[in-house]
Amino acid sequence: MALWQFSLDLIPASAATVEGTAVIRLRRDQLDAIPLDLSSEDAGRLFGWLNRLLPEAVSWSDSLRIWGDVRKDDVKVFLSSHGIESVQYRLNAADLSIHLISGICAIARKLGCVFASSECGIVQPTDEAVIRAIMQSPATRFVQDPKGFLEAAVLSDRARG
Repeated sequence: MALWQFSLDLIPASAATVEGTAVIRLRRDQLDAIPLDLSSEDAGRLFGWLNRLLPEAVSWSDSLRIWGDVRKDDVKVFLSSHGIESVQYRLNAADLSIHLISGICAIARKLGCVFASSECGIVQPTDEAVIRAIMQSPATRFVQDPKGFLEAAVLSDRARG
């Protein structure tokens, strides 16, 4: 993933609760253990919706379908023998597409899902929530000040070890 891209994974909304209470963050191991569990009907609908949002790109793997441009905005659908394993959206923080954000939010709501950011935060599928998460992300900090972002990363690495 490029530093200017903000990543969101699609997860079932029911997985973003603990004992019936909505959570705002999950640990990476918790997120990795969540099955997407889309039916074959939902998978077919997902592919149709994605085709209306972005052009499908050539993939380097039979177990991966890609829509969009991997250097800008894209959607990756990872497949297994059981169906769709995961769906990842990567949004270009340097050139936000409100149309795309609205589209992925609509897809998530239709599938009864929410998003998990790369920082493990749960993001509700609304334009406002996604835009707020993007604006507070490392991707936006990089876009706003690439040199400062990289300098801070180097200092952080040095401090760790």
